[in-house]
Amino acid sequence: MSTLDEILDSKAKSEDEKSNASTGISLLFDILEQMNEAMNESMGRNNRELQRYREYVFHIETKTNYLLLIIIRLRELAKSRFFVSSGVHTKTVDYFLIGLESFFHYAISILDLVARLTPYFYPSAGAGFKKQSKHFSWQKNWFIDNDNTALDFEYKENIIKRTCWFSDLNDHRGNLTHDTSIFFCWGQRPPKLFFGTKRNDRDFIPNQDALEYVNKTANGLIEFLLYFNSYFSKKR
Repeated sequence: MSTLDEILDSKAKSEDEKSNASTGISLLFDILEQMNEAMNESMGRNNRELQRYREYVFHIETKTNYLLLIIIRLRELAKSRFFVSSGVHTKTVDYFLIGLESFFHYAISILDLVARLTPYFYPSAGAGFKKQSKHFSWQKNWFIDNDNTALDFEYKENIIKRTCWFSDLNDHRGNLTHDTSIFFCWGQRPPKLFFGTKRNDRDFIPNQDALEYVNKTANGLIEFLLYFNSYFSKKR
């Protein structure tokens, strides 16, 4: 069972009857505890900045829970009898495509918030690093481009190694935001929906299995968040 499946299983067990969004899962719990301790010790000094970083944690948690609900919904839609390869464009397919596009936007939003949170753990970092922390793509490239940085070589290695799926995710999200809608086609039996967000030079639509892509990418994202929590909760 993947990390994503384990979390979805825990989430299903924790849901109450009043809200599909309820959950007892907190992927950044240790970091939040550390920030609460820092806030109690600060005696009001720099509390505003610390509160801003603390809010980033809450926003990451909220958006991650919504992302999990999107994945649950996509899995449910893919099991529907209306999710078929008959060539009929049903509302079920439309809802699936809406959920798929939402997945890209939420995933990148979570990572951008992670990037904004990261400077909290490097209070002595220069303005150049903080400026590149507005977007996860900028921050990751900053670590890649600064080979001689002494800021944190271990994290640099891990942000590269543990987010190999990010470039593809970011490209899809960028295409959907600025340029195109989702291309899709059917293949195999039982039916699977394949998707792409850009045609290549031959006008060919990429054929990635949509649900398989979501599961694999989301699992990578969740595992990165768990690593982030474990690593930085011991940093300060």
